[in-house]
Amino acid sequence: MFKKYLTHIIFLSVLISFFSKKTYATHIVGGDFKITMTNHTGSGASYIFQLRLYRDDVNGSPLATMPLNATVGIYDAVTHAQISTVDLSRNSLGFVNLGDPCYSPDPNVISIEEGVFTNTTPKYVPNNSNGYYIQYQTYARNGVVLNMLDPGSKGITIFAMFPNPALGQNSSPDFGAYPNDAYFCVNNTKLINFPITDPDGDVLVYSFVNPLNSVGTSTGTQAGSGSNPQNFYPSCPWAAGYSLNNIIGGNPTMSINPSTGEILATPSLLGYFAFAIRVEEYRNGVKIGEVRRDVQYKSEPCVTANPPSLSLNNNTAVPSQLNNNIDSVSVGVYVDDSICLDLEIGVNDPADSLYAMLTSSDFDL
Repeated sequence: MFKKYLTHIIFLSVLISFFSKKTYATHIVGGDFKITMTNHTGSGASYIFQLRLYRDDVNGSPLATMPLNATVGIYDAVTHAQISTVDLSRNSLGFVNLGDPCYSPDPNVISIEEGVFTNTTPKYVPNNSNGYYIQYQTYARNGVVLNMLDPGSKGITIFAMFPNPALGQNSSPDFGAYPNDAYFCVNNTKLINFPITDPDGDVLVYSFVNPLNSVGTSTGTQAGSGSNPQNFYPSCPWAAGYSLNNIIGGNPTMSINPSTGEILATPSLLGYFAFAIRVEEYRNGVKIGEVRRDVQYKSEPCVTANPPSLSLNNNTAVPSQLNNNIDSVSVGVYVDDSICLDLEIGVNDPADSLYAMLTSSDFDL
C-alpha cells in the first residue's frame, strides 16, 4: 500500500514538473504600448494604458496561450523607482488577417494571434519632473528566429516612455492595427508602412532599435537600470552575421526613413526575423516620449502569377492643365485575366506637380 502511494506521488511530481517547463514554451513574437491621457489636473493626470501582445499560433507550444490579464509597472525615468503598477484586462483576442489580393500566406505557416489589454478605470499619475516609463515582460520568444542568438531562451520587454504630466495634454503615438502584409518576400523589396498616428500633432522620429530581452524568466514587470533609455533593459543578442545595421541580411540592407517611418526590406533567405521600431515624439524641439513595437516577420517566397509587361513612354501631348511631359505605363493582359499592381507615385522636387490617372481600354480582336 505504501509503495503504491509513493509511486503515485512520484508520477504526479514528474507530471507537474513537465507542465511547469511547458509554461515557458516559445510563442511571443511582439507587442507595443499605447498611452492615452484622459484627464489633466494641476497635480497630475489620468491615463488609459493599452498593451498589444502577439503570439505565433503555428510554431509556439499548444500549451502557451494568451494571458487573461497583464500587470504593467510604472517607473521614474531617472531613479527607476517603481511609482505604481496597473492591472490590464484582456478585452480583445483574435487572429491577424494576413494577405492582400497580390499574395496571401498559408495560415498553416503564418498565423499571428493578437491580444489587446487595457485598464478599464483611468490610472492617476502625479506630476514628476523626471518623467516616466512603463514596462511589461513575458517569456519566451519564438525559437525559430534566424537573426537572434538562441531566441527560445530569450524573453521580451515591451517598453514606452511618457513625460511629466505637468507638460499638459499628451498621449503617445499609436502604431495602429497590425499590418495585413506583415511578412517579407524573399529577394523582393518590401515597402512597410505602419499606420502610426499622434493625437497631439507632435513631431515623430523613427529608428530601428535592438529587440529587448526580459529580466529573467518571469512574466510581469521589472525595474530597469542605467542612465540611457536604450539600455534600461538588456538587448537580445544578434545571431552571427546580423546586427542593428544588418537586421535581416539581403541587399540593400533593411532601412527606415527617420522622418516618415517607411521601411524597405529585401531579405535573401527564407525564415523568421525579429526587429523593433522606436518612435520618438518631440515637442518644441524637445523629446517628450517614445513607444516601440517589437515584431517578428517571416520571409516568404511570395509566388504570384507572371507579372504583366510594362512599357514607359515620353509623350509631349499633355492635358491642358499641365506644362510638362507625361510618363505613361501600359499594361497588357489577356481577356478575363486579373492583375495586381502595387504603385508608389511621388515627386522629388517640391516645385513639381503630380497628375495621375488610371484608365482602361477594351479591344475587340
